[in-house]
Amino acid sequence: MGKGMRMSLLREALSEWAIEHEVTLAFLDPSELYDVAIVGVGRRFNDWFVVYDQTRLLNELAADIEDGADEDEKGEDFHPMEQAIEHFDFNIIGGWIGDSTPVFLIKPDDLEEI
Repeated sequence: MGKGMRMSLLREALSEWAIEHEVTLAFLDPSELYDVAIVGVGRRFNDWFVVYDQTRLLNELAADIEDGADEDEKGEDFHPMEQAIEHFDFNIIGGWIGDSTPVFLIKPDDLEEI
């Protein structure tokens, strides 16, 4: 079973759990890119949300940017991690969709990189 399939099953399991417990969870799309970074579900009073590993998510996003770039784009000024961080900051962190907006776990070892 491939990485994408396993993560899709995790999303499916969390979605089923949310339905059973009558809570709303919001996931990032596309699932093939972001589900690998899911670490679980978090809770804040009556709000539930999907928790993603921020470092893992940024690494996956940077790899996707690099894989999608043409060879002529991969010059000295090509910095996929910088592009991933910019995309993350503007489109993901900046995208509030309500109380079920996902949150991003930053592990202690990764705090220096912020």
